[in-house]
Amino acid sequence: MSWKENVYGVDNLYGSIIVDMSKSTKIDAKTRRSINKDLDKLTTNVYFFKIPIDDIFTILKKQSLIPVQEDGTAWDGILCGDSGKAPIEIGFHGKLVSNSHLLLTWYKIDSGKYEIVCYMS
Repeated sequence: MSWKENVYGVDNLYGSIIVDMSKSTKIDAKTRRSINKDLDKLTTNVYFFKIPIDDIFTILKKQSLIPVQEDGTAWDGILCGDSGKAPIEIGFHGKLVSNSHLLLTWYKIDSGKYEIVCYMS
């Protein structure tokens, strides 16, 4: 089962709007710290053969947060290149989180594995 099926259910996989981008909400510092602690456990002193996007999004799901695109649909993207950065908007109970987003950075080291830095701003 993909993270999308796990988070959204099969009915919401194909372009259904899940977040009203005109409405916003905030998450508290305690929630953000909890997520960052879990993201830190996942990525600190570990190198990956691929970017662990499913694991990262599962951590968000534990707090009922959903990664979304600019149009309010489920995030669906391609992370490519030897290095890069992707800011990802977050939804919570059908609203855009206005005070935080997920920042994912990757760098391919000489061994061919990726170093990942990921946190909620």
